[in-house]
Amino acid sequence: MAVVSSPPVAVAGRVVGNPAYAVVRYLEQHGGTITHYDFRAATFGQVTPDLIRATRSPWMGSRISAEQATWIINRGTTAPWSTVSLEAQLKEADPLVAGGLYDRAAALWEHFWAARPTGISTAKFSKVLYLMRPGLFPILDSYLMKFYRAAAREAACEVGRQRPSLGRLTTLYWEAIDKTFCAAKPPCRCSGRYSRRPQCQWRRPLLKG
Repeated sequence: MAVVSSPPVAVAGRVVGNPAYAVVRYLEQHGGTITHYDFRAATFGQVTPDLIRATRSPWMGSRISAEQATWIINRGTTAPWSTVSLEAQLKEADPLVAGGLYDRAAALWEHFWAARPTGISTAKFSKVLYLMRPGLFPILDSYLMKFYRAAAREAACEVGRQRPSLGRLTTLYWEAIDKTFCAAKPPCRCSGRYSRRPQCQWRRPLLKG
């Protein structure tokens, strides 16, 4: 393993002593996931059977069934992809800006979420949408949602005070992740095959690696 080091960062209240090492260790141990899932992000123009396969085991374990896959693929054909750039970044999505990137991302999410059939969870949608817009949609499974829950509630309260139209929301996970993680990005000097990895998903090795 390459010898790397970087200053500690705080992630949702948890201090990671050497984040660069944690990232490199994850990349070394999960090369298949990086190759067959992460490296495929932003390479799809629509949700396809191939994209759905990339979310399944052994790489990401989405457990999207054949019936659910058909529904997601069909729903994707009418999704407002054109309103959210392929290069869109979570750090640019400000929930206080009405009609901005955050609202457009939320509308894209809601296109799937509001009409979802029974059995399709946040984790399944996030693993699909990450491959379509990797810089914007973070992966959120049950572990990560539990990890960020307190920060997401705090973010919802803060945003709701400043933008009453969002006051009905009890959690804002995207905003919590942006505030507690993306802003604390460590200066990792990895290069070569690692440099292609979409920039917003380096949180995964720090929290789960």
